[in-house]
Amino acid sequence: MAADNFYGMLCLVSGPEQPNYLDYPDLHLNLWEHDGNDVSLDIGLLVSKTFPYPDIYFYLPWSSQDDQIIDLTTRINSANAIAAIFNESWKISQLPRSTSITVEDPSTGKTLFQVLSPLAYLKVDPQGEHSYRLHLDVRQLLHTERLAAEKIYLRFRIRGVRKEFYAVGLTQGDRGLVSSWTKDEFIAVKRTCFSGSRFQIMSLT
Repeated sequence: MAADNFYGMLCLVSGPEQPNYLDYPDLHLNLWEHDGNDVSLDIGLLVSKTFPYPDIYFYLPWSSQDDQIIDLTTRINSANAIAAIFNESWKISQLPRSTSITVEDPSTGKTLFQVLSPLAYLKVDPQGEHSYRLHLDVRQLLHTERLAAEKIYLRFRIRGVRKEFYAVGLTQGDRGLVSSWTKDEFIAVKRTCFSGSRFQIMSLT
């Protein structure tokens, strides 16, 4: 897949049948810019343990790096972090001898989801000089991990995001359309349903 064939990120699920819209996981994307050119993309997935499809693929139109995937499990397994992601004040419980937590609604006592590390189930597949894909083996994860909730939440970070794949500069003709304090670029975010993908943009920072 050549770099000029798509823009941004493409997310697909695999399976023998046409996916049901209700089966799709919630996909959370957070884009972080550090010092201008150091850009990272956080990807979060809220998946049911009855998710019927074995694989989720993320196609990214830039070359991969060896240290680009960062597991965020230990950074989000606190009540403050969960509140920042979901905008809710929920209770967390640490599972013994594990980095995993469960998240509960304190008003009902209901367990909402479990936070698990995706790192052992993520594989980088180069797709040529200009693109690659991340393969998340959902089937293996669900069969291997000790599940303590009906839904699981996975979150990881991709480093080395190429800025030209999400931002474009303003032309002179565009400047009359934006406020004077606006930065000289547009950040483009597209919500798309494409052959088994459902995008939910939580925040873009």
